[in-house]
Amino acid sequence: MSTASAHVNQKCPITNTSHRLESGLEADAMTVFMARRDVVGIRTQYRIEYRQEGKVKTHYADLCVDFINGCRTLYAVRNTENAAKLMVILEHIRNHELKKHATAIKLLTEKEISKPLVYRAKQILRARELTNEKNNEHVLKTLINLGGEAKAFQLLRSLPEHINVSACWTAVWSLIDRGLVIHDHPNAHHMTMSEISDLAIVRR
Repeated sequence: MSTASAHVNQKCPITNTSHRLESGLEADAMTVFMARRDVVGIRTQYRIEYRQEGKVKTHYADLCVDFINGCRTLYAVRNTENAAKLMVILEHIRNHELKKHATAIKLLTEKEISKPLVYRAKQILRARELTNEKNNEHVLKTLINLGGEAKAFQLLRSLPEHINVSACWTAVWSLIDRGLVIHDHPNAHHMTMSEISDLAIVRR
């Protein structure tokens, strides 16, 4: 794949800005952050100048993410096999320059940006666009009537006929996004949800 063909254009709904990302993995990482409720800002290609062995060098963090608690974290996104040399640069920045720019700087690889995590983020973002409040209410009430927890297919079978499979999943992801329902699995963020997945009401 050429450098040009690896570029991905992506729009960020948080800031209503468009970004040109260097790889599909970067785009996936950005998608994950866009789906998080605690993120208030995302920038790409954040420039950092640092001095190493007496020379001024430049590093561009792939993502700069601002969180609602006031923290800012810079992220370098690489496939694992290309990360070793970069980790040395990040450690140097962490020790000498980071305080000028952010709270932390981290490396993200395909291990952290797993396919199930990206799928989850995409479904949440889709649900934000397509959510139907009446369907959300039906799904939530039905899950409560099932005792507060059920398999996804059990929930679907118990819903009114006008709520089809697609509408049910949109409502489920919308409720997960709002913190009202969870995919009840110890590693839910890295597990693809299916019809046999466990869903549960969030007990407050």
